[in-house]
Amino acid sequence: AMHFQLASHGLFKTVSLAFWPKGLREPYGFILSSDFMAESVLMASCLVLAAGFAVWGVWKRRPWGFALFWVFAALLPVSNVVPFGALAADRYLYGPMAGISLLAALSLKGRFFGWVKVSATALAAVMAFSCVEAQLQWRSGFVLALSACAAAPKDPYPPLRLATHYLEWRMLSRAEGLSVRGLEPQAPRDVRRLALRRLAVIRMSAGRFKLGQCLIGWV
Repeated sequence: AMHFQLASHGLFKTVSLAFWPKGLREPYGFILSSDFMAESVLMASCLVLAAGFAVWGVWKRRPWGFALFWVFAALLPVSNVVPFGALAADRYLYGPMAGISLLAALSLKGRFFGWVKVSATALAAVMAFSCVEAQLQWRSGFVLALSACAAAPKDPYPPLRLATHYLEWRMLSRAEGLSVRGLEPQAPRDVRRLALRRLAVIRMSAGRFKLGQCLIGWV
């Protein structure tokens, strides 16, 4: 049940980023709030309806149906039906964006004049600026981790990635403070396991071998 919920949130996040790439960050995590199950059911329902709409469009041999079907076909391998490392990631957008581009071209065909032309140009300018900003962040893993923590301050997963950098620099107290956030009750089980592993490495690096071995045993 928990895997279904996390997979629904991850795929919905990726689809939403494909249509409106706002708040890009690395990595994406999720908080187990009291509404998490209801949100999962709603997200899964929206995804199934959209995918069904795409299949109907293909069956009717509509160009937009092919474009929308491309989006979901490209997302199928990363939908976490079979669990693997990341639930959502920016790199999952490479394939679906071909379908999104075709949808945009079809929607603007014959309408690229007047206010539509101005709006499309303004949107392209905003997206270009956002792309350049994201590229600058990706030049440094540390800056990327910092920006992820700033973008999602309540998410317990990005601090674990940031803690890795402080651990490499032997700033163990700061790394430990960030890693502890992964043990919050709202954190998914895999995030809590990762936090325990990170704390074990930090405490063994600080010479607290017995405590680190105990943490490894809990994992």
